[in-house]
Amino acid sequence: MKAAYKNLYDMLFDPIFLARYGYYDMTIKKKAKPSDPINLEDNYGQSESFYFKIFNMECFADYLKDNNLKSYFNLSDPKTIKSTEPIYFSIPKNQDSRRQYKMPNLYSYMALNYFICDNKQEFVDMFSNNKLSTSKFFNQLNFDYRTTQEIKETLLYGGTKKLNLDLSNFYHTLYTHSIPWMIVGKEQAKKNRKSGFANHLDKFTTLCQYDETHGIPTGNLLSRIIAELYMCYFDKRMEKKKFIYSRYVDDFIFPFSLETTKEEFLKEFNAICREHNLIVNDSKTSVDIFPFRDGANKSDLFAYLENLNSKTTVNRWIREINGFIDYCIDQESSGNKGAIKALFTVMRNALKNKKIKKRTINEIFTQRNPITGFNLFERILDVSLMDSKLTNRFLDFFESINKLGFLSSNASKIVKEYFRNNKNKYINKINYYADNHFNQELYQILLYVVEFDVKRLLVKKDLLSLIS
Repeated sequence: MKAAYKNLYDMLFDPIFLARYGYYDMTIKKKAKPSDPINLEDNYGQSESFYFKIFNMECFADYLKDNNLKSYFNLSDPKTIKSTEPIYFSIPKNQDSRRQYKMPNLYSYMALNYFICDNKQEFVDMFSNNKLSTSKFFNQLNFDYRTTQEIKETLLYGGTKKLNLDLSNFYHTLYTHSIPWMIVGKEQAKKNRKSGFANHLDKFTTLCQYDETHGIPTGNLLSRIIAELYMCYFDKRMEKKKFIYSRYVDDFIFPFSLETTKEEFLKEFNAICREHNLIVNDSKTSVDIFPFRDGANKSDLFAYLENLNSKTTVNRWIREINGFIDYCIDQESSGNKGAIKALFTVMRNALKNKKIKKRTINEIFTQRNPITGFNLFERILDVSLMDSKLTNRFLDFFESINKLGFLSSNASKIVKEYFRNNKNKYINKINYYADNHFNQELYQILLYVVEFDVKRLLVKKDLLSLIS
């Protein structure tokens, strides 16, 4: 096994690690031990759904260091373990559709956690031998976008065309009984429905969702590990037919030049899908022809603020950053996915790397145009509120510029003024989100209220109504 793989999987398949970082599915940039202190900026990427400073498993992980809970579970007989009901949390998938997280009860999560770690080798062997997946690294450590992109590009050599495929609502429609079908074969799995690793993995998964077999719990790292194992067995079937492609979870890119090659690929691909009740998302099936257009290229984004420096005036910084925000929004609308997310990183790095004085940074984000009323931080806040997946990025960005010189008191004043001026709009949104169970959007607004001490948006009666 490659040393980098060993480091990754030794870190990953540890019950304390999977409790500490797996429940809210955090990304680790540097090798972390259970005893390592929290250092958000240096060590962690962000979950798009939960703000780690408030929602984390640190106390529970500390408890696990001195208390081995494994003895509470008879892992050899999952029938002795109670099933529990998950918490449902609705997040936006895009502007037109939603995705529902199923957050397992911690009791069931830990039973599955211990089972997976006890059977670590089943996963590690499959992941290490797989040559087609870029999701088997789970975006952890140094297996970041750039590294996985190089692996993907190498897998796509030799084709003048690219077939793009993905599976429809993969996590939510994955039939748990098809896990043993995929691992040991459908016929063998139906002969023996109770014992063995694959059947137990099926059962421990359903225990996390009140014995439901339709879909697997979403929003946690254990489910991603299970889904990856499942798809690695899918790849194994395709590799036997000599097909080479790039896969990220359930997204496939197959390089080809001849139509007959594409048809042969689709014949085998669709046969496996039918056998395991997987549904191909026809609306996303497409073919790209060389020269390929890279809709995800971010090089212009990262170079946008390069011409600014420590001598650049405050007004020019404000003007250029505001223009950059418009550029990122335009890029996102043109199909460059992730452009809006990148704007927070680019702004932070530009201000940090150019060694701008603290006083200047405070002025950049505090200054309000006396004629137009425009304030840059308020604009960034408003953009973040357009998409609840930007919440954590905005809060991380604020923490960074706060350390660089932007005063917390000034930030709080601007946020309070924003919500005061738009109070009726946000009261209506809060009521709408609560009535329709738009959990992520409601959580975003309440998180901002807490973080910036906004006291006049909701009165006690409103808060009690939301809690009930």
